[in-house]
Amino acid sequence: MLTSVSSGGIAGFLIGYAVKKGIKIILGISGLLLAGLAYLNYKGLVSVDWERIASVSNKAITEFSLGSASYASSVMDSQVVPTMMNFGVPLTGSFAAGFILGCLRG
Repeated sequence: MLTSVSSGGIAGFLIGYAVKKGIKIILGISGLLLAGLAYLNYKGLVSVDWERIASVSNKAITEFSLGSASYASSVMDSQVVPTMMNFGVPLTGSFAAGFILGCLRG
């Protein structure tokens, strides 16, 4: 049981840390890209349709949130949850705790 708890906690921490770092990198690059477009638009070198960018990003966020909700419901309906419980509560619990700590430290 100790092996299950420690390996789940370590794996959860590492994955949580990597996920948060990855999200920070992606958001940083996106912010720099938008700042660059805003600067070039200000200087008159390019013409940016900001309303179109806003509508496309809102549509993507809506589709992502609807897709993740339908995925979550399909996971709950399938055999994934009982299969994960076969790993045992100590493994899944320590993985969840490690993931949260990894996200907080990342």
